[in-house]
Order: sequence, then C-alpha cells, then structure tokens
Amino acid sequence: MGPKIVEEFQEIFKAGYIPSSINSTYVRLIPKVPSPKTVAEYIPSALCNVYYKVISKILTRRLQPILPTIISENQTAFVPERAISDNVLITHENLHYLKSSGATKHCSMAVKMDMSNAYDRLEWGFIVAVMERMGFHPKWINWIFQCISTVSYTFLINGSAQGRVSPQRGIRQGDPLSPFIFILCSEVLSGLCKNA
Repeated sequence: MGPKIVEEFQEIFKAGYIPSSINSTYVRLIPKVPSPKTVAEYIPSALCNVYYKVISKILTRRLQPILPTIISENQTAFVPERAISDNVLITHENLHYLKSSGATKHCSMAVKMDMSNAYDRLEWGFIVAVMERMGFHPKWINWIFQCISTVSYTFLINGSAQGRVSPQRGIRQGDPLSPFIFILCSEVLSGLCKNA
C-alpha cells in the first residue's frame, strides 16, 4: 500500500471513527433457483468498500491470536488450531450417550437450535456488553462498534442502485469480522449451557 493510504488508515484508527462513505455496501441478490418468485429464493451478496474490508481484516487479524484464550474449547469454528470437523465426532458421542441407559438416569437431553438469520438478529448493545464483560479495551470495542453500526446498504436491482437502508442491529454476511463477533456472542450461550 502507498504511504498516503497507510496514513488514512492510521488516522481512522486514531480517530476511532469510520466515515459512513467507507462503510456503505451494495447488496446484489443472486437467485438460488432458476425462476425465483420470493425474496427467500435469493442469496444476498454484500459488496463492501475495499477500504472497509482492509479495516475489517486488520481487526480480524488482531483478534484471531487471542481467541483460543477467550473462547471455550467446545467452540471450534473460526478458532485457530481447532477443527470444526471435531464437532461431528462430539455430536456422535453425545447422541450415543443419550441412547444409552446412562442418559435416562441423569435426565440428559439434546437441544437443536435453528441458527438461521443469527447474524441479522444480534443486537449491537449485546455485542458491546459481551466484549465489555470479556475485558476488551474500550478503544477496541469502539472500533468494532464503528464497523457494525455505520454500515448502510444500497440494493442493486438490474444493475441500478436502489434505496438506502441503515440497519439498527445485526452483523453482515461476507464481512471478515462477522464470524468472530458471532463466536464471541455465542460464548455467552455456551457458558449458560455449560452451567445449566
């Protein structure tokens, strides 16, 4: 990167503010089926600003090394040196235990949760509260909050930009930071299940 661009990124991080122009996103709807009839038959594809993607990637790279120390071992997705494929074996072992006679003696059960649209349903205040509780520095929390709260969406319909939407909650699909924000928030549910 050129010195001018590096200087601009440094200024954004010093100021702790992401201009809305950097965080504007075009959304293109890609059909899942040959002749879609409903919105559910489309996959939204977010086309983020390159400046924003660089900011998000910088934050992601800084977050990844500490994840193994703050995310419980039963969460394997997106945590370095953990394999999500281990969950298949764990699930198999748990189901085998539930089918055995020992499970009925201990009132055990399995819970299957629908995580569809989970990114869209995350409240920003909850994300901030989780990060505060985990001990993140206020400056870091502000950077994350700027990334999620300054976003706006413009939809590309037949190649033409239509409307502008500014969400009040949620994290976006396709953002390098989103999976990591999601697993931080999932850690709350994981802790509740562990202590139940």
